[in-house]
Amino acid sequence: MRLSPNSSEARERRNRRVALAIVAALVLTTAAPALLWLFG
Repeated sequence: MRLSPNSSEARERRNRRVALAIVAALVLTTAAPALLWLFG
């Protein structure tokens, strides 16, 4: 089952966006309490 380059490219881009969103969420959830603890 071969996928066309365009569809695989779009999937790669979507996966990268999802990965960035997950990383951003993890950073926020870990950094927010630390910042509150430091400055609170």
